[in-house]
Amino acid sequence: MENRARMQKIADKATANLLPAKSAGPYEAEYQKFIKWCEENKIREFSETTLLVYFQIKSEIMKASTLWTIYSVLKSTLGIKHNINHSKFYKLTAFLKRQNDTSPRSLKYVPVETFLFTAPDQRESCDYDSA
Repeated sequence: MENRARMQKIADKATANLLPAKSAGPYEAEYQKFIKWCEENKIREFSETTLLVYFQIKSEIMKASTLWTIYSVLKSTLGIKHNINHSKFYKLTAFLKRQNDTSPRSLKYVPVETFLFTAPDQRESCDYDSA
């Protein structure tokens, strides 16, 4: 038993520095927010369902890019601290991808056509006849 405790101590020391050095503080802070939320809601397991509920609540007040950042942080911290493998959390990643379902901002045909046909032909920066 003594050998097992010593081995665990060595393993804990090895995993203590697995988070990015520059980001360890923010990673730990985000992890603590999640843990506090779990405690407040009497949640004891970190399942895909738990994370789906957490991100559903967050999605009501945060942008998709922020949700992806939080997901990345929790994926790292929960993986290191609780040995949780998120690679099988298909519903969670699908949920996060759906948060990005906004139509892309692009030029529509009519404004481009209007610009091309109504913009003045001669401009100081585009006057090719004077060359």
